Amino acid sequence: MAGFIETVGGVLVTIGLFTRVAAFIMSGEMAVAYFISHAPRGFFPETNGGDAAVPKWNFHKLLIDGNGKLVAEFPTKTKPDADDITKAIESSLAGKG
Repeated sequence: MAGFIETVGGVLVTIGLFTRVAAFIMSGEMAVAYFISHAPRGFFPETNGGDAAVPKWNFHKLLIDGNGKLVAEFPTKTKPDADDITKAIESSLAGKG
């Protein structure tokens, strides 16, 4: 039933027909789902089995200077605050003098 409500409601909102009614029904469906599934286990996503609002993905990182030239690149598994990235940024900025 939820899939049907979301599909029909999504189509209605997308084409602009009955948007207020469709959005109201879909938000009600999400509220019911929350109170049935997540609320009994706790308020916060970390405790109730929900997804935290923190992205769990990362991208290949490129360091590009002000002229658009590639200065350095780092693989996906490199954390954004890694020492390699910090040193590359600092050396790139120092070269601007």
